[in-house]
Parts: sequence; C-alpha cells; structure tokens
Amino acid sequence: PVLVLEHADKSFGAVRALEDAHIELYAGEAHALVGENGAGKSTLVKILTGVVQPDEGEILVGGELQRLGDPQAAQRSGIVAMYQEPTVFQDLSVAENVFAGRHPRTRGGAVDWRRMRAEATRVLREIGVDFGADTPVRGLGVADRQLLEIAKALSSSARLLIMDEPTAALSPNEVENLFAIARRLRDGGVAVVFISHRLEE
Repeated sequence: PVLVLEHADKSFGAVRALEDAHIELYAGEAHALVGENGAGKSTLVKILTGVVQPDEGEILVGGELQRLGDPQAAQRSGIVAMYQEPTVFQDLSVAENVFAGRHPRTRGGAVDWRRMRAEATRVLREIGVDFGADTPVRGLGVADRQLLEIAKALSSSARLLIMDEPTAALSPNEVENLFAIARRLRDGGVAVVFISHRLEE
C-alpha cells in the first residue's frame, strides 16, 4: 500500500474525534470517505497530512513507519491535500503558485525561472487545463484554482492526493472535468481520496 493508518485515536479535550481508525490506500485506486459533519473526516485528513498528530496509532508510507510531524513532512512522503478553498497567491503567476516555497534553483542559487515555467507547463498539459504557466492567478475562477491545486500535487510527485469537498462550489460540467482528471491521475498510479459529507451520484 501507498499508505496505511493503523489504530489511530484522536481526542480534542472531551471530544473523541477518531477511535481505532484504520485505512489502507493503494496506488491506482480511488476512494470516497463520506460522513456527516463531525464524523471525524477532517481529523483523519489532518493526521494523514501532518497537520495534527494522532494520540495513538501508526502511519506507514510505502511500508515504512513514518512520523508526519508537519505538512512539509507529509509532502516529502508524497501526500498532498486539496481543500475546498484553494490556497493561492493571487498576485503571482500560475507557475509561481505551482512551485511556491520550492522554486527550482540555478547552480548559483537564483530562481530558475525558465525551468520553473517549463515544468509548470508540462504539468498543466498533463491535466489538460486551458490556462498557461504565466497566467495571473487573480483571474482564475474557483474550478481553475482547484485544477491549479492538482498541478501543485503533480509537480511534487504526489503518491496520494486527498480532495476535501472538491465539488462543493463547482458546476456540473466543472465537476465532470474534475472527475475526469482524477481518473487520469488514478490510472497513472496516484491514490486518490475524495472527502464529502454526502454521497455524490
């Protein structure tokens, strides 16, 4: 499995958010985690992405025991989450957002702008979007900003992509496009998990 979470417990004060949670995720699979608000979905996502630590339990990534102490550690392990409200820098370009915090560098240590644009263009082509690497993010709609989040995940060689309520603000056509891209990622070997409070048709 790409990731295994075993016997995870998590409490916040008197509230027990997770009890003996277990999940196994394999490359090339897509799953849906569905539950009402308060069922513990967000807590599970936060544990998998290093935002919070379980009180009990273990995480294995690629068969090896890991401590995902923060989101950067999770990203280094290939675990990326895409949230309902994408985190973007509106005054930067698409390419700058794709590589935010991890810009490719020249031997002299400067940002390698040519390589960054080329890599961003490659990823954007892979998911079939209709905007370019130099497009200002400020002009993108909600659906395109979510596709930008997917581009970020691919640029970091994600092995597991978690989509938290990804369809909430999208039109039916945008939803179908998102699902088509998710299927392509799954077929390419990425484990994909959809988080929702309702079961989509």
